[in-house]
Amino acid sequence: MLTQLDNLCQLGDVNGGSLDAHDKFSSEALELLTSGAMQKAMNLDEESVDLRERYGQNIYGQRVLLARRLIEAGSRFVTINQAVQGGLFGAGTTNGTWDNHHLLFESMMSFQDEPANIPGTYKWHSTKGPGNLPQLDMSLSTLLDDLDERGMLDSTLVVVMGEFGRTPRINKFAGRDHYPGAGSVLLAGAGIARGAVVGATDRNGASPITQPHGPEDIAATIYQALGFDHHQTYFPKLTRPTPITNGQVIPGLI
Repeated sequence: MLTQLDNLCQLGDVNGGSLDAHDKFSSEALELLTSGAMQKAMNLDEESVDLRERYGQNIYGQRVLLARRLIEAGSRFVTINQAVQGGLFGAGTTNGTWDNHHLLFESMMSFQDEPANIPGTYKWHSTKGPGNLPQLDMSLSTLLDDLDERGMLDSTLVVVMGEFGRTPRINKFAGRDHYPGAGSVLLAGAGIARGAVVGATDRNGASPITQPHGPEDIAATIYQALGFDHHQTYFPKLTRPTPITNGQVIPGLI
């Protein structure tokens, strides 16, 4: 790992502050990994049973709790995958998905009872406890409350999103398919306006009826909340100026 990091720092004929920055960030990352702070953060037994239950006693809820502890330990970015257990995709301990092309309503609420209309090529994995929506509701609401109570929400940006929307119409398998026309993103903390709702679709949820905002605008808004000037350019190995993003900060969010 040390060799890989060292090689990364030496890529290209870059002089000045760029290599210093690489070295600085590498040192911070290594210190976090080797100081024992990471191991301590991963010991969820230090948290009260009540708080762990509020997050949800399932693999996803505990991942969200772990994310909060990693931020406290010094991690600058944490990505959480909602790997729910159960349903058509949950055979393993970390499987699961929101990609519900089949049996959407069963998967959203609970995986305990096997539906009668499972496609012949699939197997239903029964698991006690909530489905996708209750897991997200419990863990996300608890995370925001927990960060707020600890005085961390104003300095922590929480982004909840997938990579696309889902079809407004239910398909013949009682699911929803991939859909680029409209989708939802939730932002909280780090100066994001509380309770703000930006944008709207038509009554069918198919197309925007207000000013549309694309992924590049989401990126610009995230950079703004993190304190970066998204209009700047950077110079990768090939010294051709590359814009951070061509998007615009979404009005009404910050």
